[in-house]
Amino acid sequence: QIMAQQPNVAVILLDDAFQHRRVKPGLSILLTDYHHLFTQDLPLPAGRLREPACGYRRAQVIVVTKCPPQLTAAQQQAIITEINPLPHQAIFFSYLTYGNPHHISHPAQQTTLNRQTAVLLVCAIANPQPLLQYVQARAGYTETLFFSYHHYFTPANLEQTAQKIHQLPATNKI
Repeated sequence: QIMAQQPNVAVILLDDAFQHRRVKPGLSILLTDYHHLFTQDLPLPAGRLREPACGYRRAQVIVVTKCPPQLTAAQQQAIITEINPLPHQAIFFSYLTYGNPHHISHPAQQTTLNRQTAVLLVCAIANPQPLLQYVQARAGYTETLFFSYHHYFTPANLEQTAQKIHQLPATNKI
């Protein structure tokens, strides 16, 4: 339907679509968290996988995410050995880096975190802990408002956020 409406579209990138067999991808990329490799997990409800681990064979690319920035070649090789990629599969390793926050109403306006800053961290992501640790290490005060993964924000949520920002104990607040 997208291609019919927008014939110039060259790429459609789907998040969380690996297990949807009706989707016929041109390239399948499987992400696995460094701290929770799919090889060490089980399908729901016993684990976090949406299908058996053997489904990894359909991927052309496997990305190990959230690695330590100083991951050694030996550590990479140990993970490659555990995953045991097929000949057609490429494995990549990635890590998180955070930049300065941007103002929500003025995205071009950057700010910096410092010990005089109070932060309300609002998240609807699968694992907010790395981001929370980053913010807590830099800000003077951190309050959190976590929602479920892929949460649909309502006007009531926005009002709740505004109230919590107002209650932050600082004049410099983000």
